[in-house]
Amino acid sequence: MLNLMMDSDEMYPEGFHPVKVMQKRDFSGWATYIPRSVAGVRYYFVDFGISVHLPEENRHDFVTGNMGRDQDPPELSGTDPYDPFKLDIFIIGNMFRKGLCDVISVFCRLFKKLTNIQKYTNVEFLRPLISRMAIKDPEQRLTAQDALREWHEIRKTISTAHGEWRPRPSQEHPLETFVLDVISLYQLSIYFAKACVQGLYGR
Repeated sequence: MLNLMMDSDEMYPEGFHPVKVMQKRDFSGWATYIPRSVAGVRYYFVDFGISVHLPEENRHDFVTGNMGRDQDPPELSGTDPYDPFKLDIFIIGNMFRKGLCDVISVFCRLFKKLTNIQKYTNVEFLRPLISRMAIKDPEQRLTAQDALREWHEIRKTISTAHGEWRPRPSQEHPLETFVLDVISLYQLSIYFAKACVQGLYGR
């Protein structure tokens, strides 16, 4: 996911080596790691070099421009004005679609042909929201407020265990799936244990 950066300070409270991220800076041992679902992580969009700033009083103005890293938005144009906020929604939805829900083509040796598979197998709950954010017609696209409201509604339908579980790659080796799922289960059990303790003593 380009132009998206993560602040990992909460996940690695003692820091980590810039190349071997699982190691401490001085290679003296494993870096202290807290799962992102527990630590809480902030993500930042960067690279606003060609962005447009609209003051509050002009927030309904339209803009022109066909440059940008994501060239999928259909309204991009150097001559025809469009709503920049609806463009933002498309770009964010498209980013999630490509990063999590997109279908990729993989060569199947058994049948000697390309097979289309989804990147991750347990993120289907995001697809309806992403589809409405990345719809081609800007007029039918969700606003930022509607997208957030819809996400909160979707979140209510997801179990805590599912929400805390790792995205599972569709091409993952069964042994790798087993090992990583055991690790996820361990991390999830710690999360629930801490939540119970905070619930008992944090009243």
